[in-house]
Order: sequence, then structure tokens, then C-alpha cells
Amino acid sequence: MTIIPTPRRPLPLMPLQSRNPLPYERFRDAYPDFIATIRENERYRKRALAALGASAPRERHAMVRQVLRDRRLHLVYAYHTIRRMGQLGTATPASINALAIGCNVFVPTRGERVITREVIKGSGRRLVQDFGPRRRMHQALVADVLRQLHPLPKSQTLFNGGMPMAQAAIATAYRQAQMTHGVEVDLIGFYGSIRPSRLAEYLRPLPTSVVEYVVWDTPMRDDPSVHAVVGTMPAPTSSPPAGLSLGSATSPIVGELIVNLLLASANEQDTITYADNLFVMGRTEQEVNARIDRIKEGVASLEVGALELRVGYSAGHDLAQPFEFLKHEGVADDRRFIWRPGQAKRMQHQIGGSEYPLTDDAIAAAERRVRHWRRSYPGWPEGDIEEAVHLAELAVRRFYRNGDPSNRTAAVHAVIIAWLAEGNARTLIEYIPMHDAVPEQRFNELVTELARWQHAASGEPVAA
Repeated sequence: MTIIPTPRRPLPLMPLQSRNPLPYERFRDAYPDFIATIRENERYRKRALAALGASAPRERHAMVRQVLRDRRLHLVYAYHTIRRMGQLGTATPASINALAIGCNVFVPTRGERVITREVIKGSGRRLVQDFGPRRRMHQALVADVLRQLHPLPKSQTLFNGGMPMAQAAIATAYRQAQMTHGVEVDLIGFYGSIRPSRLAEYLRPLPTSVVEYVVWDTPMRDDPSVHAVVGTMPAPTSSPPAGLSLGSATSPIVGELIVNLLLASANEQDTITYADNLFVMGRTEQEVNARIDRIKEGVASLEVGALELRVGYSAGHDLAQPFEFLKHEGVADDRRFIWRPGQAKRMQHQIGGSEYPLTDDAIAAAERRVRHWRRSYPGWPEGDIEEAVHLAELAVRRFYRNGDPSNRTAAVHAVIIAWLAEGNARTLIEYIPMHDAVPEQRFNELVTELARWQHAASGEPVAA
């Protein structure tokens, strides 16, 4: 008998009018000709910057000024500034053109408010400047020009692959160059220690006026009326930043160029770096110490501010023993180089077992961080277990907060997965966070459900 398959009915399409389009989509649909112009100018920007980067030194003095004055580029940077600030919803081609027409990195920017915010990152607190559209536009343009004028070696990984590339470079140096010893070295208060005395000289052929008005932003520092403070800092201040501004688009690339200069002055340009953090390697402990001494001499010879090195662990650490770089823990063995989160990073993800209250949003955000955290360390042997245990704790915390039966089922399943991941090393009850703030009734419900499950399983494999 011929089997006639049941015809499949396509899912109904959602009416376009019921979908809430993103601001970019609304802007694109409203101004298609303008978007076409932006895309053409973006292709032009790519060619112009590449030509600048490939130019001979004798041509660059004129070319860099030509690029900085290019109106087609100004329109691109004005558009992207408005988009990144989340202002496309109220923008028009006319308003973006008006911003672009005012782009002039050779003159001071005045009258635009600069807001200082306190940002908590890890265990540190920083004051970060939040700039208006004109300054952001200028900074983005100048930062891209600097990246073309001063290309960086691959060993400086901030713009060359980030932390994954830094970790890979450490592993390669260990295996291929027998760099079996190493230690993390960081520049204390690096960005805040930079001073402008020779900055223009180090950034040539970027014009001195651009260094003064965009990179260092003398008008912002000289006019206290443009400053505003947001947040609850211990001692609020409207003073301008000391050193390079944290928040300026030019500061990361300028910082990278200064690090490159100090390493070049020490003849240590193959040192692996990530921003102001260095990982100094050698074949012996003595070689590592000698390299650090040369870098210290390079720091002292570079006239950009009171820079100071801080050496982590003991100099010349044997990389066959666990070590840390930027809170990532590494260890080498005969077969591979293993990376896992360091102790500080592991503690950041242990909030599921903490006693303080967690909102639904905090629990959801923590789950996203744990999953991202696991993906960041693909070779971490204990990664699956750590992820399962943290997700179980968070699922239980969600049930404690909301006793919905679906949350209870999800918590039970998460606990069982963690228990299986650890190879039945602990009892199921040990995966349930317990402290004074735990609702006793919901704790007892979980215990009962887990006991029922374990009794039903009777040691038999659990069905998938």
C-alpha cells in the first residue's frame, strides 16, 4: 500500500505591522538613499585608510591631513556615532549631515558636556568619561587613523585577537621556543599616569593640534563647566581626568603605542601584552628576571609619565605549575596548554550559593555569564562540571524565589545533571544552597522530590 504523507501546513507568518522594528531598521526603511550613501562611503573609508597605512613616510604628513579633513569620512563617522549612542530613533539625514559638517579635529571642541561615571569592574572602581557626539566622532576618526599610522606587532593582542590570541601566543612560545618560565607584569595606574609632555612627538605624523584637541582634549581639561558627575562615588569630583581619559576612543590605541615604545626601548618587542598587562617569558628564571629588568629600564627612559611595573607571583615562574594572566589560570603539560578561570573569576560566578537575595534578572544574567564563561575555556577539563554545578545552584535559587511547579521541576533536573556530571561524588542534597534565608517549605519540597527521584531510579541509569 502506498503511504501518502500528511501535507505540512506552513506556520503562519507574523504580520509585519505587529513586529516592532529596531531603530536602525526604521531609519534604513525611511531613508534608503542615505543608507546607500553611507555604505558607499564606508567602502571609500576602507580604501582611504588602507592607502594611508601603505603610504611611504615622506607622503604621510600630507596624507594624514587629507584623511582627517575628508568630508566623505566625516559623514561615515557622524552616522556611526549617532548609531552607537542609540540616537538613530530621533535622527534624520539632515541632523547627521549637520554633525558631519561640524567635524574638525584641528580646532577645540567647546560647550559639549562631559559626564564622569563610576564603573565597577571586578574588584576595582574606575572613573570613566562619557562624551557627547562631537567628541566621539572626532575620537573615532583619530583612533582609526592612528591604527594605520602605527601598526602594532601581533604580540600586542588588544587589537590582534584579544585574550584568546594572548593565550595562544603564550602556549606557542612555551612549546616552540621552549619559553618554560614566565610571569605577569602590569603597569600600575597606566592610563592615569600618562602625561602630555612628549605625546605629540610619539604620535607623529598625527598633527600636534589633533593630539592636543582630540587625544589629550585640552579644552575639556581647561573648562570645569563642561563636567558633570553621575553615580555615588566616595568623593564625587568634577575634575578632569588625570592621564588618558578612560572612555575616549583614542585612549586604547594610544596606550598600545606607548607600550610598544617602551618595549622597543628595552628591545623586548616580542613580549606578549594585553593592554597594559605584559607576560614576560624566558627559558630560565634568570632570563625572565633579566627581561623584566630591561623593561624597567625602558619604562624609566620613556618620558610619558610616572610609570611603574608590578610583578605578579615570583619572577620566573615555572609554567608547568599553575599561573595566572589577567585572572585566567594556565598550566602546561606534555600534551597541551590548559586554560581555566582563575580564582577571582571563579568566585564571581559562585553567586548561586551566596546568602544575599537575587532578583529574577540577576539569576538570568548569572546563567548567561556562566554559559559564556564555559565557552571561553573550551579546553578546561572540569568546565562541564563547574557549569552544571553553578547552573544547578541558580535554578534552585529561582525556585526559592518563585515556587512555581515548573521552576521546581527545572531545579530538580539541574541538580540531577550536576550530580551526574560529578560522577555521583556527592549526595543530591549537597547541591542545594542552604542558609538562613532559604524558604524552609521550598527547601523541603526539593528534598522530597529529589528523594522520590533517587528512590525511583534505584541505581538504574536515568533515561535521557
